[in-house]
Amino acid sequence: MLRMSDTSEIPALLGRTAGLHKALHEALKDAALDESLHTLLTVSTSDVAIEHGISVCMLVEAGHLTSANALFRTQFEAVVRALWLCFAATDEWLDRYMEAVRANPMKDPNCSPGMDEMLKDIERKAPPPIAPQLIELKQGIWGALNSFVHTGIAPAALRQTGFSFETARDTIRNSNALSSKATMVIATMSDDEQLVQLVIDIQLAHLDCLPPLNPHPTPTSTASD
Repeated sequence: MLRMSDTSEIPALLGRTAGLHKALHEALKDAALDESLHTLLTVSTSDVAIEHGISVCMLVEAGHLTSANALFRTQFEAVVRALWLCFAATDEWLDRYMEAVRANPMKDPNCSPGMDEMLKDIERKAPPPIAPQLIELKQGIWGALNSFVHTGIAPAALRQTGFSFETARDTIRNSNALSSKATMVIATMSDDEQLVQLVIDIQLAHLDCLPPLNPHPTPTSTASD
């Protein structure tokens, strides 16, 4: 639950966010994508991250900040995986992954690298600005997000004190940044430079609902499970 003070800005931020999501969706509507396994897995994972981002905002709008922050961590993991698939997954890994899928379609293949390993691969192989942004975000809020996912002290304490406006605002902005990154992954997979530039232009037109260039930690970032 939000504290009653300073909540009037949240509907305006959510309204601008809806415009961001709509613009990103429209940008991808006619994206030309090949039918390779690499593209299929990467785009599908990006789509999951985008859906999570929309749902995070819906939960914030409903006042369910605990659930929103738990889902935000899932969105972060989906974006990292999408970026890893886009820039770092090898043909050998893709073949091994699909071999495991075909052997047991009801079980998720246990051959994916861990979060930190994927971030290191992204740092080595993706364009330079991407990995530092993700690493900085993870370092700032990961302990608190773990607490939300595993019902630790952060959600328990905040059920008593209420979520601040700043926490709700930062949850929306950080989630929007992840949705934008997931959209950029799909644009990158299209090999369409004009589409990539369009996604950049959409972000520049919605800076008010994205994190500042040097974001401060959210109030939940000091909590740990």
